[in-house]
Amino acid sequence: MKSGRFKRLPSRCRFASEKRNRSVEIRYLHELGPALRLPHSRHLEDEIYELRAQVEGNISRILYFFVIGDKAVLTHGFVKKTQHTPPKEIKRAEKYRRQYLLQHHIKG
Repeated sequence: MKSGRFKRLPSRCRFASEKRNRSVEIRYLHELGPALRLPHSRHLEDEIYELRAQVEGNISRILYFFVIGDKAVLTHGFVKKTQHTPPKEIKRAEKYRRQYLLQHHIKG
């Protein structure tokens, strides 16, 4: 593979600013763990939480859960189109959580 094949996105690129915003939210989660709350994070249901990021009107979410204290496992992300988090996205995160717990022999 040639070096320099992948270039850094220009800072004015919308995707770059959205990516940077999500990175900030993930860093907050890493630093604060379960203490992270609104406006950055919100508990949805059961053991599922969402990281909240908004850039230029686009609302993106990353769903996650905690295992063994404050270790966060990010399941997936999506762009919200409505006020509420779609139930299918929550179910998807719950499925990933069950799979993770089974695979790592953790009682949930």
